[in-house]
Amino acid sequence: MRTAKPKSKKSTSKHAKKPIPEKKPEIPQEVLEEFVGSVPYLMQITATHIYNNRFRVNAWTEQYFDDRVVPKIKIEKSFFVHYHEGIIIDETIQPKPQEKGLFR
Repeated sequence: MRTAKPKSKKSTSKHAKKPIPEKKPEIPQEVLEEFVGSVPYLMQITATHIYNNRFRVNAWTEQYFDDRVVPKIKIEKSFFVHYHEGIIIDETIQPKPQEKGLFR
C-alpha cells in the first residue's frame, strides 16, 4: 500500500525581496532639441534607450488639415545616437543612394 507524501509548503513571505530595476540613462530635453534642430509642426522629441548609452531619437510632427477630423502624426526625423558625457554622437546609417535603372 502506497502512502501519499505530504505536500511541502513553499515560503510565501510578504516581505520577499524584489529586484530593484536599474535606472535607464536619459538625454536631457534641451540637448535633444539642439541636436534635432528646427522641425516644422514639431509635436515632441522622444529618446528611447536601446543599450550601452545608445538611443533611438524620434522627432514627431502633428499637422492639422481642413479636410481631416484628426491630425496627421508622423515621425519626421529619426536618429540612432550614442550619448556620451553630454555629447550626442550620430551613428545613423544613411541609406545607400539607389542607381537609376533602365525603367526608372
